[in-house]
Amino acid sequence: MSQPTPGDVFVSAPLTNVSLNYVQDQTTAIADKMFPVVPVDIQAGIIWEWDLAYLLRNGMKPRAPNAPSEGIGNQLNQKTYACTVEALHSDIPDQRRANETSPINSDRAATIQLTQQAWQRREITLKARAFKTSLWTGFTDITGVAGAPGANQIKQWDQSASDPVGDVTAQSTALKLKTGIRPNTLAMGQQVWDKLSTNASILDRLKFFGTPGSPTVVTLQAVAALFKLQQILISDVVQATSNEGATTLTTGFVIGKEYVLLYVPDAPAIDTPSAGYTFAWRGYLGASALGSRMKKFRMEPNSADRIEIEQAYDQNPLAPSLGGYASSVVA
Repeated sequence: MSQPTPGDVFVSAPLTNVSLNYVQDQTTAIADKMFPVVPVDIQAGIIWEWDLAYLLRNGMKPRAPNAPSEGIGNQLNQKTYACTVEALHSDIPDQRRANETSPINSDRAATIQLTQQAWQRREITLKARAFKTSLWTGFTDITGVAGAPGANQIKQWDQSASDPVGDVTAQSTALKLKTGIRPNTLAMGQQVWDKLSTNASILDRLKFFGTPGSPTVVTLQAVAALFKLQQILISDVVQATSNEGATTLTTGFVIGKEYVLLYVPDAPAIDTPSAGYTFAWRGYLGASALGSRMKKFRMEPNSADRIEIEQAYDQNPLAPSLGGYASSVVA
């Protein structure tokens, strides 16, 4: 064999125009869409609520000549919000920075990682605050089953003979009857949408919209129209559930096989119904309208730079009567 070999005279060098980083698409999160963001200047405060019963009860009566009109009152209730401050940082030692070569950029990598951690955390918090039993009162909590459904049950949407349109329509009407407000949004986990978009009854309703050269595409807008809703929100955010250093990486969807049917306004406003809001403390040390900020500062005597992200918010289900929850919607 000829000496030296090609391997003896060649030293592998890192490519400078490509590297790998597992960054999730932020558009897969629904937290700030399901509960619209309300910037606030103070960390905690009060939200006024006009009483539902007074608005639904009708007081109009016939008026006799020269008689006064019938009087009516109203009642104000207080709801509260309180923004929790969360923070996370990544330190970049001077020695590591001095040894970096292209395309490694610790500042950029830390910023990307911290940004993802922040919005992923909002999705995790949304799961804890909104996707659970015994919260929403627009209709009784629903559970999906594989067999024949009983009281407060639906047939799971990945089972034959299931009827998603009938289920959501009935739940929408139940919520409307209880509040006078018809829900306009269905928020669900990706696993629910995967089965819903291939459900036989959904495909049957949409099959005539396709042609041989252009088959039917099941879109969020098309299914929302079948449900007579304004929008369907899909949470497709993944998180690691195994501990750091574990031999095997275990992952799961933040929001699972469940959905919340609720009313979401086009934008936060006075005298406007909403199942919930995200209160973002923008008044905290110059935070953004979303209640978050990123900063970089020197750490001495550690000989390092610290990149830190901080956010202060409260995902608040203010009006439980404007939502309803279903779990185990698919097997």
